[in-house]
Amino acid sequence: MRRWLVPVAVLSLLLVLARVGGVAAADAGTAQVRVAHFSPDTGGVDVYVDGHFLLGNVNYRTVSDYATVAAGSHLLELRPVGASPTSPPAVSSNAVLEAGHAYTVAGVGPHAQLHGVIFDDDLSAPASGEAKARLVNATVGDGPVELKFSDASTVFPQTDFPAASPYLAVRPGEYDVTVLASSSGSTLDDAPQVDFGAGITYTLVAIGGAGQPVRVLPVVDARGSAVTPVGGAATGGGGTAPAALTEPLTLVSATVAACGIGLLVTRRRRTPTR
Repeated sequence: MRRWLVPVAVLSLLLVLARVGGVAAADAGTAQVRVAHFSPDTGGVDVYVDGHFLLGNVNYRTVSDYATVAAGSHLLELRPVGASPTSPPAVSSNAVLEAGHAYTVAGVGPHAQLHGVIFDDDLSAPASGEAKARLVNATVGDGPVELKFSDASTVFPQTDFPAASPYLAVRPGEYDVTVLASSSGSTLDDAPQVDFGAGITYTLVAIGGAGQPVRVLPVVDARGSAVTPVGGAATGGGGTAPAALTEPLTLVSATVAACGIGLLVTRRRRTPTR
């Protein structure tokens, strides 16, 4: 599948957020932030940051590149697609970003219980010759889940909704990645193959439910120290639990990668029956 890039939107995010607070913001330092839409039954939304239009009609399974932003509090809002920018937002919240940290801000849950969470990301390089990955449970209605690789070399432990596991070391290579319901051990997805490269840090998002199939969405967090997020490198804490926003929130991307993320995934080749 192709990856759609929206560099103008990325630039807009940089300019809109970095200028908030002027000189004081520069003195306070910067953070890295990306936004994601993991709510399976929520339609397209228009996204506003600090009162400025960022993106329109952004849909499920989109994740942005990182952008450098001024540390501090930012107002994040969404409106139904096409709604007047002066109309009351359907959802709004303040996200507080600490200097020197990297974050993923995600809209999760079914539409009727839509809310936002902030994950603290670890962008430090994996050990030499290895990859690194974590599990984020964004499935709706499946409770805690686990993730295992086909060769049993890596097993991500039970992870509640909506939370993240610790980052684990991964040997480079292709693996069938299976999402399991922790309560029953039953398989929830069709075990796609994911190709892990040395020096790359990944987030493996378990998504689906509410009428959508459960699947693994592999997202690249960082590529060692050679390729850094937009605007420079930063290392987050990689905590296991997200920080809740003060109000429900759906956030979506500045670089639309809903289908581009699929470049990391290949469906298992099944031998045709004869």
